[in-house]
Amino acid sequence: MKKIMTIFLSFFILVVTVSNSFAQSMASLKDIKYVKSGSQDIISLYTSNYKGFNVFVLPNPDRLVVDIPNNYVSIKGSSTINININSSMIKSIRFSQFTKSSARIVFDLNGQQSYTIEQKSNTLSFIFGTASTPAVKATEANRGDADRPQVENPAYKNIIYSVQEEIATLILKGARLEEIISAESSEGAVDNTAAEAAAYKPLYSEVTDTSGKNFSISFPAPLADLGSGILQINDDILNSIEISNGREGQNTLISFSSSYSRIYDVTYNPQSNDTEIHILKPFTKTDKLVVIDPGHGGSDPGASYEGIREKDLNLKIALKVDEILKSKGIKTFLTRNDDTSVSLYDRANIANDLNASLFLSIHNNAFSSYEYGTETLCYPGDKSRQFASIVQNTLVNALGTRNKGIINRPNLVVLHATKMPAAIAEIAYITNTGDREKLLDDSFLDKAAAALADSIVQALNTM
Repeated sequence: MKKIMTIFLSFFILVVTVSNSFAQSMASLKDIKYVKSGSQDIISLYTSNYKGFNVFVLPNPDRLVVDIPNNYVSIKGSSTINININSSMIKSIRFSQFTKSSARIVFDLNGQQSYTIEQKSNTLSFIFGTASTPAVKATEANRGDADRPQVENPAYKNIIYSVQEEIATLILKGARLEEIISAESSEGAVDNTAAEAAAYKPLYSEVTDTSGKNFSISFPAPLADLGSGILQINDDILNSIEISNGREGQNTLISFSSSYSRIYDVTYNPQSNDTEIHILKPFTKTDKLVVIDPGHGGSDPGASYEGIREKDLNLKIALKVDEILKSKGIKTFLTRNDDTSVSLYDRANIANDLNASLFLSIHNNAFSSYEYGTETLCYPGDKSRQFASIVQNTLVNALGTRNKGIINRPNLVVLHATKMPAAIAEIAYITNTGDREKLLDDSFLDKAAAALADSIVQALNTM
């Protein structure tokens, strides 16, 4: 007979005074239950008004992190609570109010652990270990057959997996899977001197089966130190990720398995020397996905003047646009959400792979001190020019800036290599005193973001 030890870990949750409608839309974490069943550790989270979660793993030390959005709670006497588990797999559980509207639960682990997630009604269960069999080598690990054992202590390393808004990201730490082969003209201002951004050549090969459910990338082993093993995921995006070594350890193979067709892109970040792999479900035109592209980034600052960097302004506006569109229920994808480099062709290819309906790149201008105003760039064509016209008119009307019109730029990569209507919005001139003062005012950036979001909504509804 299995020895089952159950520890109920409950805590009092203060009710936060908010409006009834707002409170009803919020989730609350009511209880955490830890069960030791044989060789398994099972932690169940009991919630109310549960509407999803994000989960990712972190190394050094090993942790599993769970974020529950729309969770407005407070723990009596403290903003955090620590629960000591002290099992062979889990050291402790920590809970805190991560943001004003989301809760975070952190599992402190004893080394890397395989786990599965079960969702039932308003309960999330995290199952660590195997039901009744000992750990086995990674090569013998579960590949979807429930009768085969899972890896309890996989030997993979230097990877971080997370899921955010239906997009899974696998970060390969210290992995250089693309090679810089040339400098390409960094796109943006018509008048300012072109900056240089890197163009990249993949150092990996790819294989995808006909169903799109299973795919893999392979590369020379010296490019990344990832070890080997299987990361059992079982979320809405992937079932598992397996890292294995080829004959004589010359190559590393990363295999992805899902229950449904998936698409992905691989991006190398030269600043961190990491490679990111984004995995998500394919979109259709009826999904009306919008790709938002904050121009420049990383080693490419774009236009600069007296310590003001274009890349920072572009990102600040883009993040606001993304937030507004999401609040309206519009699906979006950011080509970057931090200060990282993304090649021009990667930006276009991401939009094409995602089957996006619109592509909007956000920039700011630079030239001489007397040049000022707003302009929008596009590829010559009916749809792109129509989109650019909507963007330009909406921006100028909202900002009251000088209307510099729509300019055809057929040679710019993100305009000619994208397969959907695309435009580059040049908000204002960093090098002009009046425009620069506006760009340093957050209320002006808010207006610009709102105008760009409005133009996207209008384009989706009319084009």
